[in-house]
Amino acid sequence: MIRQTFLGIEEPSYEKARAVIIPVPYDVMASYGTGARFGPDAILRASQQIETYDEELEKDLDTLPLFTHEPLTPDKSSAEAMLDKLEAIVKEVDEDGKIPVVLGGDHSLSIAPSRYFAKKYPGVGILHLDAHSDLRTIWEESPFSHASSMRHAYNLGAMMVQVGIRSMPKEVVDECKEHRKVFLAPEVPVEEIISALPDKVYISLDIDVLDPSLIPATGTPEPGGIGWYDLLKLLRAVATKKQVLGFDLMELSPVPGLIHPEYTAARLLTKFFGYLLA
Repeated sequence: MIRQTFLGIEEPSYEKARAVIIPVPYDVMASYGTGARFGPDAILRASQQIETYDEELEKDLDTLPLFTHEPLTPDKSSAEAMLDKLEAIVKEVDEDGKIPVVLGGDHSLSIAPSRYFAKKYPGVGILHLDAHSDLRTIWEESPFSHASSMRHAYNLGAMMVQVGIRSMPKEVVDECKEHRKVFLAPEVPVEEIISALPDKVYISLDIDVLDPSLIPATGTPEPGGIGWYDLLKLLRAVATKKQVLGFDLMELSPVPGLIHPEYTAARLLTKFFGYLLA
């Protein structure tokens, strides 16, 4: 099998890369619609169709210092074992001086990189872009659900800045009042969001943060959401004004015959890599 690379460009060696994409085809902890395990491959394949020239940056991105890791084989023995396996890879990439980019998969996978950075950098910023708060302590009898993806880093003291939220349980409102700032959809006040974040930031992006008219292919869609250009403006500001430690993109569940969701997700990654690496 030919290894999929992002944008289909000739990649540098791992040693020369500044960022490493880690595809993780896993959706065991999804609680509603499934299929996010097919997201990483669909996004990588769709990226082959994207023009590498970025008209906004006026740069060709065909020489991005970006390496695509082999897809991580899921450990289905337990969610905890899977997260430990992913965290070990994230730690290795980070300690090699590179930016880990986790491509999922269901949002439970974000527990691994976000808690890793929360342990390494006390008070680190987590920019969480999502329709849902994902701060439940437990869901469907598991503390490792995709509905708990942000709770682990939050419990470790990370500064949680949530954007695009339009669904959260009352218990989260009551319990998570400290070191947390919420910006409800559709508002994206970029300067206020930037001011709420510390210098070091990990970004977790659930594709359902976008309006479902842009991305209908996701497991737990919510009406409303933020727009394409609002999201790009925010990502560019974070990439240029903060130290981005890592990034993830989760919850794309491809729909057979519908190609624009994975193309849009791949385009979003391309834009962000341009802001961050070009």
